[in-house]
This record gives sequence, C-alpha cells and structure tokens, in this order.
Amino acid sequence: MQIMDVTWGRAARVWWSIFWRTFLITALLAVVFGFLTGFLIALAGLEEKNLLWSQVVGIACAVVGGIWAVKKVLEKEYRTYRLVLIPSTEAQMQQSLDN
Repeated sequence: MQIMDVTWGRAARVWWSIFWRTFLITALLAVVFGFLTGFLIALAGLEEKNLLWSQVVGIACAVVGGIWAVKKVLEKEYRTYRLVLIPSTEAQMQQSLDN
C-alpha cells in the first residue's frame, strides 16, 4: 500500500467534501425537524422561547449531518486517492501477538 503525503490541496479537497455534505444534510434535517418541533410545541400550547427543544433538535441535526458527511467522504474515491481507515501500529502489534 502506497501512502501519499498530506498536502494542503488534498486537505482542502477533503475539508470541502465534508463541509458541503454536512451543510446540505444538516440544513435539510433542520428544516424538516425544526418544522415538526415548532408544530408540536405550538400544538402543545407551550411558549417556544422558554424551551430548549429547538436548540436540541438543531444540535442533533448537526451531529447526524456531520457523521453522515464523514461516512460518505470515507466511502468516496477521489481522482487520484481515497481515504481509508487502517489499524494503528499498536492494534497491528496486538493482533500479531494474539495470533
């Protein structure tokens, strides 16, 4: 396996790939779940300004969106490379000791 250098260009490309995916899915989730949360709060007759539910839903959407974006980027093949997860040196040593 050939290991490529981490350059600023490659880092920027990966960052952009994660950023736009996170932004897109988080925005979509926030619109859908924000509407539902607001609707349910209004239906229950509660004052939204006294509740943190909208913030909790927004944070949950951002977390889910971020994890989804990272997963998609790890599955993506770029023009000349792809990102992979490999066991750490410690894990490789432990595996060789276990065998």
